[in-house]
Amino acid sequence: MKVLTAAATATDTIGTARMEMLVRLDFSGMPGQPAQNLTISGTGAFDVAHKAVQLEMNLGKLAGDKNLRMIVIGNTVYLDTSTLGLAGVKRWIMEPTSAISSGLDYTQLAQAAFNGPKLLSQLQGVTVVGSESVKGAATTHYRGTLDLGKALSALGNSDQSLSQLGSAGGSLMNALASINVPMNVWIDGQDRLRRFTMLMDLAPAFQSVMGSMGESNPSPTALPTDLKASVDLDYTLYDFGASISVAAPPANEVGPVPANFRLPGTSPT
Repeated sequence: MKVLTAAATATDTIGTARMEMLVRLDFSGMPGQPAQNLTISGTGAFDVAHKAVQLEMNLGKLAGDKNLRMIVIGNTVYLDTSTLGLAGVKRWIMEPTSAISSGLDYTQLAQAAFNGPKLLSQLQGVTVVGSESVKGAATTHYRGTLDLGKALSALGNSDQSLSQLGSAGGSLMNALASINVPMNVWIDGQDRLRRFTMLMDLAPAFQSVMGSMGESNPSPTALPTDLKASVDLDYTLYDFGASISVAAPPANEVGPVPANFRLPGTSPT
């Protein structure tokens, strides 16, 4: 649909904006793991030209309702230690984004502000739902589906992320290629993306991967048939063109990452 292609271009040239996000994770029934029903919420701002994001997230049950503050600029992430309960460190610690992407990848949640518009041209079977208001802005609500494999390839970072899983990563990528993801988008009168939602049901992919592993493993880990593995994303963009400066912290406030440090929901690096 032409309007979505136009929206991808218009949103990519807005310069700056603020955002709100809500992420619901349901990985109930994973063998050997307690029920994982998590909600992460956040607010932030981004600068398209400099690929910079500042974000504050409430991690919910994942970290006792603590907040996580981060600044992502290009391939570097700065984490505010004041909310992490770390002793003997400077106000900020710095790491390449690749160093903290094992497990729940917070940097990708931040970068979704950039990735959302890129997915608009990938939508299939688009229909108009109706006219709705998003934070006081008049918008048209559209609904369509994404081929998840093609969408990940369009974003250009799927191979790097999945390579960390070894041969299982290749199997998972093949499984994801067969999954269609419902996506809703809200476009304003200036062709700008105001909101998008995605509900990714990953259970079929996990079932497929474990099934393929079972062919070469006589004792594979069994997954329940009613396994839940879903990621529900809801992003709202607003205040386009706002006077926003997303910059790295002062060098004298940035220190090294403590030994054995890890973020909630990630594996030790």
